[in-house]
Amino acid sequence: MKAVAEVRTDGVQRGRGGFFRSVTDVPYISDPNGELVKSGPRKGEWKRLPYSSTSGFGTLIENRGSLEKWSERKVIEGLAIGSTVIDELFQSYHLCNDEAIRKTIADEIVARAKREANSMLAADRGTHAHLICELVDKEQSWDHIVADGEALGISPEQQQDIADAWWTMLKDRGLEVVAIEASVVDDEWRCAGTLDRIVRTTKPLCFALKSGEIIVIYPDTWLVLDIKSGSTRLTHAIQTCSYAKSQPYDTETETRQDWPFNVDQEHALIAHVDIDSGKCDLVYVDLVAGRWAGDVVVQAKAWERRTDVFSVAELPGLLIESAAELTPADQHATVESRGVPDEGDGVVDPTFKVLEEAYKQLSADGRLWITALTKAATQAGVPFHSSGNRTIRRYEIIRGLVAMATTHPDDDLVRALLEPVIGDCAQFPSVPVGHLLGSLSSTEAAKFATAADDLVAGVVALVFDDAGRAHIRTAHAA
Repeated sequence: MKAVAEVRTDGVQRGRGGFFRSVTDVPYISDPNGELVKSGPRKGEWKRLPYSSTSGFGTLIENRGSLEKWSERKVIEGLAIGSTVIDELFQSYHLCNDEAIRKTIADEIVARAKREANSMLAADRGTHAHLICELVDKEQSWDHIVADGEALGISPEQQQDIADAWWTMLKDRGLEVVAIEASVVDDEWRCAGTLDRIVRTTKPLCFALKSGEIIVIYPDTWLVLDIKSGSTRLTHAIQTCSYAKSQPYDTETETRQDWPFNVDQEHALIAHVDIDSGKCDLVYVDLVAGRWAGDVVVQAKAWERRTDVFSVAELPGLLIESAAELTPADQHATVESRGVPDEGDGVVDPTFKVLEEAYKQLSADGRLWITALTKAATQAGVPFHSSGNRTIRRYEIIRGLVAMATTHPDDDLVRALLEPVIGDCAQFPSVPVGHLLGSLSSTEAAKFATAADDLVAGVVALVFDDAGRAHIRTAHAA
């Protein structure tokens, strides 16, 4: 029987760019809040969080239909060509009973098939051009990689043209390279990657947009410069925007640093290196547009994590007129059917510190009230205390409670604010208010916090039904 091909199935390890990566190449970055692992073999080390690849972050909203069809055709072509490794991987796939490992093997088969069909040739040629430019910037010889370029179909003359065009472009445009192939992290969008260059302008740069607008970038401006050998795509504006607002990241110590200069947040550059012609042209990138699109990606990712769009189960016999007709067990079951709450993205530490200071300024009664609600949520298995995980959901719940604690520390009023957010279950008497709060998703928590602000500001008024339950309505309708 043939030997079974080996496929990596272990956990996070050092990988591309020096980052810790999963078996699927997802970068794992130290917690931006400085959280440490509390137990296990890594106790006391940095807690690591999965980030997106900066280069792939914007593809979520990119129309990739044509590219995906081309990729599928290349897989078929590669499988038709075949190889010993692919045969061994197929055998491993059929012999394996672990579904997770089978998926990993299947991914490797696809990757190998694409390699056989040379689907990565354009990317490999682009990587080679990158390396030539890097060695030029470091004033190092690139003679030792000429043979590698020839294997990719790039003649020695073409490689020399690339080196000359890159050096000439920097000289003629007055661009001083101040950072080369730097590992960076963007904690706002949770991206990690390696930016190609940061350059300082020593001469004015002038570009014309399709709209007719003229853009001028003045001397002494620090800009992200990304090197591309293929056609520019809209997602590149998102990529360069993320790079521009990223921090340097030491992959050995897993710590963040600061640039000794201010990277421009409105403009960036793409250096388009044409491998066949050996030309290098500058392309202007509008980072304001890139930020807008990147924020759309963030919203799209949040939408993907929504758990409150569909029901998890139908509850026959529970279609009733009021909460009073539900048994205590039914009330708890209805709330628990809301599922595991979506935490949302992380919140940076300084933002939480402001909230913690506001909490400390509350009266003793106000702090005790919030503590009691927090304990009830923890007991129900839906904690929202900030020490566990500093996320949007927890931040907004606590923010709403701190706002209420200043003037309205009352459980019934919390129920009234929750009713427009989660419906009738907010008035279930058998379900503690802390449990109701803990069941909120990040989106619902933000709505609750806004309602709490409105209550304190007098924008909403309270009304009471015949059973004495509090409800809210706008103040002008009271």
